[in-house]
Amino acid sequence: MSKNNAAYWAKRYKQMEDALQDKSYEYVKNLEKQYNEAITELDTKIRAWYQRIANNNGISYSDAQKLLTADELEEFHWSVGEYIRRGRKFGIDGSWAKELENASARVHISRLESIKFQIREKIEELSGGTIKATQAAARSAFTESYYHTAYELQKGLGVGWTMQALDERRFEKVLSRPWTADGKSFTARCWEKKENFMNVVSRELTRMIATGEAPDRAIDAISKQLKVTKQNAGRLVMTESAFFASAAQKDCFNDLGVERYSVVATLDKSTCDICGDMDGKVFQMSKFEVGITAPPFHPWCRCCTAPYFEDMQGIGNRFARDVESNRRFTVPKEMTYEEWKAQQDAKYGEGFVDKERKKRYNYNKNKEQYSRYVKSLGNNAPKTIDDFQKIKYSDQYEFFKAYSKSIRTGELSPLADFELYLKMSSHIDSKIIGIKTQTGIIVAGKSYHFISRYIGSVEQRRNGVSFQDCIDALIEPEKVDDIVHNKNGDSQRFIGKNATVTINPSTGILIQTNPRHKK
Repeated sequence: MSKNNAAYWAKRYKQMEDALQDKSYEYVKNLEKQYNEAITELDTKIRAWYQRIANNNGISYSDAQKLLTADELEEFHWSVGEYIRRGRKFGIDGSWAKELENASARVHISRLESIKFQIREKIEELSGGTIKATQAAARSAFTESYYHTAYELQKGLGVGWTMQALDERRFEKVLSRPWTADGKSFTARCWEKKENFMNVVSRELTRMIATGEAPDRAIDAISKQLKVTKQNAGRLVMTESAFFASAAQKDCFNDLGVERYSVVATLDKSTCDICGDMDGKVFQMSKFEVGITAPPFHPWCRCCTAPYFEDMQGIGNRFARDVESNRRFTVPKEMTYEEWKAQQDAKYGEGFVDKERKKRYNYNKNKEQYSRYVKSLGNNAPKTIDDFQKIKYSDQYEFFKAYSKSIRTGELSPLADFELYLKMSSHIDSKIIGIKTQTGIIVAGKSYHFISRYIGSVEQRRNGVSFQDCIDALIEPEKVDDIVHNKNGDSQRFIGKNATVTINPSTGILIQTNPRHKK
């Protein structure tokens, strides 16, 4: 097949973009390791500080404000000297460097100030490390994207150009130019997040001291904030490197005379609506604007651009992935993301692609939620996280939440699993819904509470009720109570030979049922 077709460009530039993202992710993994180590280190520092000054009644604000002893001050000065040496390695903020210099000469330092200095040093180190990692990833992405773009373009066209070495000043120019809507460079954004984090530290330490409680809660709050900061750092590295890769492609396309480009998204379940809408769109190079007409369109964006030549359209295929099996297959080159999505939904059911994407996007959050269900339901919980997600993104989820609540409250016996709960719900639908009561009410539906009562509970020493006893109570009751009006709606009880059934006479919804115990 000739290389002079759009399918070739889309495939090669998507492969190049994926390789660059993999390389950037190596920086992210290294950063995550640094943050995880910092979480452990801060835990140790705060606990050691607390133990040093606490008495039997904990600590007080006056205890925390006491000045360091001579030995403690010497230890503090040694630590500050070490911070300054490490700062040169990690490239700390200039204002913090000045604070350290001033602190190294101070003779009066309170206990509270000392721990804040220790925490601040670690955060400064992490912020400096994030900036260095982001700059390194951006520089690598810019350089490799530029040269690989030129190589693929010349290889694809079978024509060579003389390329001058990439000028370092070109990268520095792009590096210093803010590109996000807030007008801030990533360096400024890093330091801003650092200040936000230190505000959390100060607030939590002050609250701990004011209440005199143990440090566990403060440590937990600080650790949670640090984990959020870690996630933000990873997102920053990936997004910034994607921007610089895109900026390099733009420069290279312009240098080699490319007049138009197309946006290439990935045809799989992870692609968002924003990228899906942009897939296949063609723009003039003069319209190339990151975040608007060129990727990245959002954090962790996987889109790329490819050169567009009108006389090469209609030739070749592109790759896509099946949502269910994840297997690759080819589709016509002109197929857009929206067309691929429609094809997959037609194959597996309406909304299937969106459902699978939600599973992937919310996996970590769902995993935490699943763990809570395992803790509360035990053996009655879904066997795996995948089983839980199948329930969550289906019409069974509301039933599952009601079932879980009934198990927790004891309204339903743990002997009844979710499969039985669904089976009994269907049983009620087929046997009871639709009948007409003695008073002319058409049974239109049932509450979740009714399902649990229908099944019964060993814990509450309450048997379930058979569908025939429910029907007998509704059709041939021995007695029908007057309608009761309350804020939750109307209710009316039908008393049968072996069971009672309560229904909302206005809506026809079954509220509850109980076996009847005759004296």
